[in-house]
Amino acid sequence: MSASLSLTPLASPTILAVDDDHGVLGLLDTALRSAGYRVLLADGGRHAIEVYENSENPVHLLLT
Repeated sequence: MSASLSLTPLASPTILAVDDDHGVLGLLDTALRSAGYRVLLADGGRHAIEVYENSENPVHLLLT
């Protein structure tokens, strides 16, 4: 018997993805959300800092 992990919205880890290519951000957003993560997006370093500081949830992973 295999155990399955079901992430609820409150338990979903948050990932902050940063890239200057909007196509890459769109791909990351789609893939990570479909895997059950909360996703925050930023198109550069300064924007990433703003998103991080304004996030209501803790950021568990920074993907650059």
